[in-house]
Amino acid sequence: ISILGTLVMNGSSLQTIVCDTLTLYNLSIDNAAGVRSESNLEIENTLNLDTGILSMADKTLTIGTSSTSRGSITCTYGPTRYIAAYKSSETTAGKIKMHVNNSQTFIFPIGDNDEYSPVSIGFTAGSFASNANVEVYVADEKHPEMGDPTWYLTRYWKYEPTGISSATYNIDFTYLDGDVFFSSGTLADAESHIYPVKHSATGWVASRCESDPTYDFSRQYGEGEGANNPAT
Repeated sequence: ISILGTLVMNGSSLQTIVCDTLTLYNLSIDNAAGVRSESNLEIENTLNLDTGILSMADKTLTIGTSSTSRGSITCTYGPTRYIAAYKSSETTAGKIKMHVNNSQTFIFPIGDNDEYSPVSIGFTAGSFASNANVEVYVADEKHPEMGDPTWYLTRYWKYEPTGISSATYNIDFTYLDGDVFFSSGTLADAESHIYPVKHSATGWVASRCESDPTYDFSRQYGEGEGANNPAT
């Protein structure tokens, strides 16, 4: 189904979008009780998160149509205004896909069912095809390949690029204090041992802690996979 103009979801109770795939020019969310999509959503122009959380269940939200027609998300992101795009079982996850290009920073205002934990990716170089995009979700759990370290996050992010090669980028993950596991000491001490690490088909890649003598993968995790996985 394709709808021109703007679809406005407003109300005082949870609303649900149900169809196979829904293509919209604009979508506006204005419902403090939230909106749940049981359909893949394609937003060609603008998603406006005025009030409430848009939950993608096990579906994908796509913003824009190409690397030159990227679309946008407008709102003041925060705990009451974000996209719930998260791993809900061993085999399913809601996702957000944004079309991207070089020399810009893209904010993925995502979280799980009740916690906001966004990702920001700023590309500084690379080759971008016309359909270049990055697909992201968050998992509110310990990374399954992490082992049993002393300190770790009970949260990780998975990002999968398409149509991107030889890229360099800066990436920021936001976690909550309650995501930090430590069996002794303080939160501040535990956080001093947390560093971002990437996991892909070739295993773990440390971002800045190869020389750390206590390196044990007890770090902050972002997982990236796929043939076009950008280099760090």
